[in-house]
Amino acid sequence: MHATTLSPPARDRALTVASVVVPLLAALALLPIRSDVTSANVALVFVVCVLAAAIARGRAGAIAAALSSAFWFDFFFTRPYGSLAINRTDDIVTTGLLVVVGLVAGELVVRARRSAQVADAARRDVAKLRRISELAAGGEPAGALIQLVGQELVDLLGLRGSRWEVPPYPSDLPVLRHGRVLVASGAERGDDRLVHSPGNQVALPVWGEGRELGRFVLVVPHDATGVSFRPQDRQEALALADQLGAALAPAWPH
Repeated sequence: MHATTLSPPARDRALTVASVVVPLLAALALLPIRSDVTSANVALVFVVCVLAAAIARGRAGAIAAALSSAFWFDFFFTRPYGSLAINRTDDIVTTGLLVVVGLVAGELVVRARRSAQVADAARRDVAKLRRISELAAGGEPAGALIQLVGQELVDLLGLRGSRWEVPPYPSDLPVLRHGRVLVASGAERGDDRLVHSPGNQVALPVWGEGRELGRFVLVVPHDATGVSFRPQDRQEALALADQLGAALAPAWPH
């Protein structure tokens, strides 16, 4: 028997539902001892639910859990019980704080994850460039370096494949450059991230010592309607090409 794996959208929906349901379960668990615990302690339990939802689902989970916690805290633990009316000012403040905690916790988790992703991407970029530099310094054959960079480009950009060509080239293709994509005819279309090209192919030139040594032909998936690269990925691809050009140029034939 194989375990069923939820797709990311289904997993997100399940976590959002859990973010709403868990505070209710916590409230029901505390209900029998309602007279023995203070409102502050009950609120702390709900805060834990909100923080757990923020970690599991991010901003959406934190907001859902905060609203659910505020509702059930008001309904079960503020007088008069069983209604949304609140008679004590302290309980009003506590209910409002539960919502605020959810908003703040969700935002903090999102920012922390974003920072971790940026740091992880930077470490991967440095590792790639260092690996290529080490291979070049160790006298690795040009073909091995080209193959390595080609595979890195496929993984980075989600390509169907890539191939290496040397001048004169058999065809004109849109050219990937710093800050923009240049169409072979010289006319730019669209913004700097999206260019429609027949065959879904884009050229990434490799330059070294002021001359074009060759180019990678980037082949995007067959079901793509155009060629689209995120600015960060594009810049990383260009950095790989620059690094390869610097390594190949000294021994590359004129």
